[in-house]
Amino acid sequence: MSREKRPFIGLREKTILIVLVIVVVTMVGFSVYFYGYSCDRATERYHEQTAILRDNLVGTIDYYVTNCAKSARSIYYNDSVMKLLTGKNGNFINGETRDSNEVFSYLLSTYASVPSAVQVQLSAYRLERSFLLTTYDLVHYMRVAPGLSYEQEYPQSPRLAIAGSVRVLNSHPLTNYGHFITNSASRNQYVFTVQIPLYILPDETSLVGLLSVDISTKYIESICSFGNDSMTEVYIVAKDGSLIYAPDEERIGETLDEPWNRQETAGPSSGYTCSGMEVSVRDFSSPYYQWRIYVVTPTKEVLRDAFISQMALMTSFLLALLLIAAALFSVMLQIVSPLKRMTMFFDSNRSLEKYNLKARLQDVIHYSANDEIGILIQTIDAMLDTIEQHIEREYKMQLATRNSELRALQAQINPHFIYNTLQYIGSRVLENGDAESYNAIASFGKMLHYAMNMDESTASIEQEVDYVRRYLELQAMRNDHGLEFEVKYAPGVRELMIPKMTLQPMAENAVIHGRLFNKPDSRILIKLEIENGDFCLTFVNNGERADADKIRIQMERARDFRKKYAQIRRETGSFSQLLQNVQMDEDGRGEDGSSHHIGLGNVYVRFLLQYDGQCELNMRINERKETEVSLRVPLMCMHVNNQGGALLENFDC
Repeated sequence: MSREKRPFIGLREKTILIVLVIVVVTMVGFSVYFYGYSCDRATERYHEQTAILRDNLVGTIDYYVTNCAKSARSIYYNDSVMKLLTGKNGNFINGETRDSNEVFSYLLSTYASVPSAVQVQLSAYRLERSFLLTTYDLVHYMRVAPGLSYEQEYPQSPRLAIAGSVRVLNSHPLTNYGHFITNSASRNQYVFTVQIPLYILPDETSLVGLLSVDISTKYIESICSFGNDSMTEVYIVAKDGSLIYAPDEERIGETLDEPWNRQETAGPSSGYTCSGMEVSVRDFSSPYYQWRIYVVTPTKEVLRDAFISQMALMTSFLLALLLIAAALFSVMLQIVSPLKRMTMFFDSNRSLEKYNLKARLQDVIHYSANDEIGILIQTIDAMLDTIEQHIEREYKMQLATRNSELRALQAQINPHFIYNTLQYIGSRVLENGDAESYNAIASFGKMLHYAMNMDESTASIEQEVDYVRRYLELQAMRNDHGLEFEVKYAPGVRELMIPKMTLQPMAENAVIHGRLFNKPDSRILIKLEIENGDFCLTFVNNGERADADKIRIQMERARDFRKKYAQIRRETGSFSQLLQNVQMDEDGRGEDGSSHHIGLGNVYVRFLLQYDGQCELNMRINERKETEVSLRVPLMCMHVNNQGGALLENFDC
């Protein structure tokens, strides 16, 4: 099934797109991190700075209230004023008498300790008089109030029971305490009142007066102003939730019900973000009142500088991105243009019915720079020259191959024709009464038939033993020599499959290298046993013994084969490297043209391939001074098909 052709996208577009994506992703990631970090730092700085201003405001208000209380207590050191307040012999016909001025002097000293007060009022209960000092014009007012008492003035409030105790009233509109004020223009404002009761000491139950100091909320506004362009607001809330101070004076006295007001979670001093606002909160720690101050700023205002910095950073990134894109486009244009012309060159040649091998890139593309593209053009032209020469050689080789194939067909003989011909000759020999010759021809034919069957790479042990028996019988007949041949089978081993042509190379080594038929009592013993879960094949001959050096060389060679196999297995390489190591060494051939123990190496390598390296080879001189070669394979491996078995299909035995 043919694949759907994808749309063509040039290298220039791909490269620019990839680079821009990487730059944009990096830019966005850094911008997000930078913006988050800037916002965190801006919020942190805001709360640090706001906490300082908030704490200063709390300290200032507490300072004035405390000073006010201290100034009021100074009356106990003023004997003349205390005598006037506790007796009834004073002259208080109006506010201009000497005794009245004595009282107003005390009120003026109190105002001096609290400059933010707008008026100071004294209710003298024994004198049944009310004294009022307005601080903006320092005018004195006195009012006669028959039956004046604390209960009459504040019927809903319990009496202050301890001398010198202080009470702070929540913010309220400025009152005149029953006095007629001539200048009413300055009366439209809110104040909070500090009240100090006056007693005849040491009797703390004899209340003789109540000093009230009205402090304007505009004082709070003046000390907590953050500038005309600031969106920061300050709220002071009493314990009952009513507003002592708010930027909007009309809200004073109302309950603070803003969504950012989290009284249940706010601590004595903390800061948090809620409903798009940055809130800094602190409780007043004064023993005279329980207030809480909120400093509130919109989060967007706090983060404004961070946002401006982020916009500047994004603008810089965008300009850098445009510069990178322009530079990259220019560079890619210089690189891709010759590549594009090369592509068109090859595509135009491909569209022809026959490729034009005479065409060269240097004739079409004039590229003078000495860089990778220039080298690529030269290399392609050199490759085209090589391909042209190779095609010419290939054509000549094809002609030679056809001639060789024709000659091979003419000389080819069917292997079955050879086998059938031998059978025919054997039948004619048997008709002439030569049974010995018939047996020799028949054995040779069966051997030929077995050896020429290349469809199978393995054979049963019984087939291998039968083949080597016929081989030795023919060798004994050829050498006109007797041979003792013995095979010892363990139960169940006859049907086991082993690589084909395993025993014949061992027998050939015994006949040729061991000069087996030079001895009068030639003997070969083959033992096929099962020991400790292993199949063991032992080939023993009493020919000329191999010396110690040959045995050592053969065993080292076997170990090298096994190491080489393990290395190739680990590196998933080609086993043809291992097969090359067992090719015949021309320098090591004997006088008869046979190699020395090459057949044994051939057998061992085929066992390694067949059984995945689970095979051991041993060669020694036994106690009867005979040469003994043994192969040992785990029995469980002999029933497993593996990669080695597949390789044996094409292994030249």
